[in-house]
Amino acid sequence: MEASFIYDLIVCMYLGKIAWVDFKTLKIKNKSLLYLGLILVVRLMIFNIDLEKVIYALLINLIIFGVIYFYPKQLMGAGDLKLALVLALWCNYPQCIVAIYVSFIFGGIVAIYFCLKNINKVSKKEKISFAPMLILGNIISFFEADDILNLWLSFIG
Repeated sequence: MEASFIYDLIVCMYLGKIAWVDFKTLKIKNKSLLYLGLILVVRLMIFNIDLEKVIYALLINLIIFGVIYFYPKQLMGAGDLKLALVLALWCNYPQCIVAIYVSFIFGGIVAIYFCLKNINKVSKKEKISFAPMLILGNIISFFEADDILNLWLSFIG
């Protein structure tokens, strides 16, 4: 088994912990994000990851999630924005694009489920944990982004 694969499994387990805590509490602890960030920075150094792709991913995530966070209605929490930036250290460019897309697909599915489940009780103030969807999208993208991108490109042209 490759060392990078084992390292990435450790990252996935830590992401699972963050997702579970956010699902239960609607909070992402800064300490958890700091530890995850340190783990991912060490990964960047050990496995000689292309920093240009990391910077592109950081910018893409900052723009997309920053706009959503700073939108006047605050559609997303600060923890989700910070998590998206930390995840850019793991899912670099172009993986981050697939991760964002898959995350929003899962987020939409979960939102529709909750709307249908609570059809008489749904309000605009209802909060749904987005970190689990963001993490799931990044895990899928990390391991399958090339196949997903090739599938998209085959549809386009």
